Parts: sequence; C-alpha cells; structure tokens
Amino acid sequence: MTQATIEINGQVFTITCPIFISGENPDQQFIDALHQAKIKVPLTSEEEKAKRLEEFEEWENRRAQIQAKRFNKATKITQSEWDAPIFCPFDYGSRDGYFIDLDEYLEYLEDNELEKPEFVWGTTPKYFDISVDQILESATQEMYDDAMDDLCHIEQLQLAIDDFVRMNPLVTYNIDYKTVILLEK
Repeated sequence: MTQATIEINGQVFTITCPIFISGENPDQQFIDALHQAKIKVPLTSEEEKAKRLEEFEEWENRRAQIQAKRFNKATKITQSEWDAPIFCPFDYGSRDGYFIDLDEYLEYLEDNELEKPEFVWGTTPKYFDISVDQILESATQEMYDDAMDDLCHIEQLQLAIDDFVRMNPLVTYNIDYKTVILLEK
C-alpha cells in the first residue's frame, strides 16, 4: 500500500493506494491510483463540485496524453505475433488488467459483453532472483564496519541460493509500454 497526498482547493487529502508507486512511470501509477481510489471529500457547493469535476477531468486528460504518447512510441504488433501475458488499461477484470494471454482476455470480454479495445499492452517477465550480496549486506548492515569482508564460504552460499531459485521458478509480469498488440476487429 502507498499513501499519497494531494491538494484540492487548498484542502490536503491523503489517500491510500492499493499499489506501490515506484519504477519507470510513477506519474502514471499515481494517476491510475487516483482514478481507482475512492476519495471521500465533503462537497459544500455546486461551484466546488464543478471545480472538483474539472480537476478530475484534467487528471483524466493528462492520463490520456501519457497513454497516447506511449502508444505512439511503442512497437506495434499483431495479435498473431504475441503469445504471452497482456495488460489492458481499459478493463481491469479480476487481475487489475493483467491476463495470462490474449485468448483469456478475449474470453473475458465476451463473457462480460464488453467491447474489444483497439489494442492492449505487452508485458515483460520478471523472474524470481536472490542476490547473495543483498542478503549479506542486509545481514551485516548493523554490525561493525567491513563485517562482510570477514565472511567466508560465500561461494557455497551462492550455490545453495542458486539451487533454491531453480527449485522456485516464480515469474511475474510487468507492463511493457514499448509493445502494443493491435487487436483484430
């Protein structure tokens, strides 16, 4: 969970977002979090309601501009050229927009009687990995200076960690804003 603070008309609001904001596109992640967040703000007048609606529309326009910029820069491929998980920013489904493949996504659209968008984003795999250096750095962080230099048998530990990673072949997928899959009509 990430907490974000925004100011609207001089009032400061803190929202809790169900995502971790970091990485390559924190602006887009924040915009998406605002879009998904349920912010309860007391409205005092029609004028204030109109201002808030205008501010929301500005955020939506900014999100659309970012999306258009990414789309224009991305490599476009056809449906038949893609055989991996996908991300659809238009319909979050049960997995926040991620689907195991195009067939699953198209079936989801059909089952829910939803219109097919013109495109979806590709994804890139992120494999489970553990670094012996990270483990040892963390383990010796609060010890005396250069404690890591006094450790031995690090190579054997690395071999054991490599075996552990091999036995736990976990993978997750991240949005690939460099790849657009154009959907057939």
